[in-house]
Amino acid sequence: MTSSATTLATTIATTINKPYVLASVFASGVKISSEFLGDITASQLKIVYFISFFLINGISVSLPGRLDGELAKEIQDEKKNKQKNKQKTKLTASPISITGGRTLVAPAPWAFAIWGPIYITEFLLVLLITISPPTSPLLKTFLPTAPYWFLASLSQSLWCLSFRSTYVKSSNPFYNLSSPIYLTLTSLFLLKIHAMLTKLAVPWYTHLPITLHAGWTLCASIVNVNGSLAYSGFSNKVLRVVGHGSVIAAVSAAWTVARMGGGGGIAGVVTWALTAVGGGMKERIKNGEGNMEGAKTQEIISYAGAVATAGIAVWGGGKQNSGGGWGNKVGEGMQLF
Repeated sequence: MTSSATTLATTIATTINKPYVLASVFASGVKISSEFLGDITASQLKIVYFISFFLINGISVSLPGRLDGELAKEIQDEKKNKQKNKQKTKLTASPISITGGRTLVAPAPWAFAIWGPIYITEFLLVLLITISPPTSPLLKTFLPTAPYWFLASLSQSLWCLSFRSTYVKSSNPFYNLSSPIYLTLTSLFLLKIHAMLTKLAVPWYTHLPITLHAGWTLCASIVNVNGSLAYSGFSNKVLRVVGHGSVIAAVSAAWTVARMGGGGGIAGVVTWALTAVGGGMKERIKNGEGNMEGAKTQEIISYAGAVATAGIAVWGGGKQNSGGGWGNKVGEGMQLF
């Protein structure tokens, strides 16, 4: 986007960015999906995937002002200041940061590099769908996924609009809970597509982008919930319980998908995320700043969880089954449209 277009889009987004507006947009998206995207042609599928990826998702991701972007900029600026002055300076004490933070689910910065492979592989998938002839078996295979792809893109866009200071730092639950809700919805819609593709036994290179995106948004939604609780002022004891429970939840989700025949890909992404969370706590303990209540335990169980999910990934990779429960019950069953 050009600077003027970005400025205009940001202004519009800021003006109308209210919880009830986002909820109305989501409800409209569900209606569009149910009435128009459940039975479409191959040519229409191309349009849905293209618009969802390049317009709905692409524009919203490029809008400045998200909390993660602001935090990264603040930390980077202070690191530069530290190098310039050659003295120790205290990093931003945001509740979701590693150093000085309160949440126990704060992944190391390198974890977010996974967005690169996610967007590259999804770009290639959308490109492949766009250039394929209408009679291509690929398009026929992906036709049932159109409503869920559209809603996943829409939900992630709404997360981009709600993962901002005015939402996350608000004491109003309609604001504070918006970002974890939309990110969780993103993950659920992508997991639905993942199950559908498992049932259809598609080539790995068309399954990989969805696997990466579904797995990472699953983990990111857990991170987001913990961050919202930290911003809301919950006690360190509550954050400790939720933080430790989050590791158990992530491992359980990876195990469930693999056990039902969904393969080991989701577990592999969870391994990446838990390793990063363990690394984040290791860094916090090293720096000696932030919520230390349960930090060491969080580091240990995160690394232990990463080892467990790595094993699940290997085990699940050999059990991927198009006729298993993941493909049949979640992929073919549980149809929303």
